[in-house]
Amino acid sequence: MSDFHDVGAIVTADTGDIGAATATLLRDRGARVAVLDMRTDDAPPGVHTVRCDITDATEVDDAVELLVLGRSG
Repeated sequence: MSDFHDVGAIVTADTGDIGAATATLLRDRGARVAVLDMRTDDAPPGVHTVRCDITDATEVDDAVELLVLGRSG
């Protein structure tokens, strides 16, 4: 299924069950998925990861800039 082909998605708090499930579903449906979290080692395979404290607006801005410029991990 490719409902989200060529769509970019950012999921926060990926290491939680809901975040991981959301990232996996979006990835499986064709989205380019990036996850922002303090712990990126538990991210589902096939997604971009950016270590980020989502409670810090500057870190979130920097993470989004990295993703937009294509320099994520």
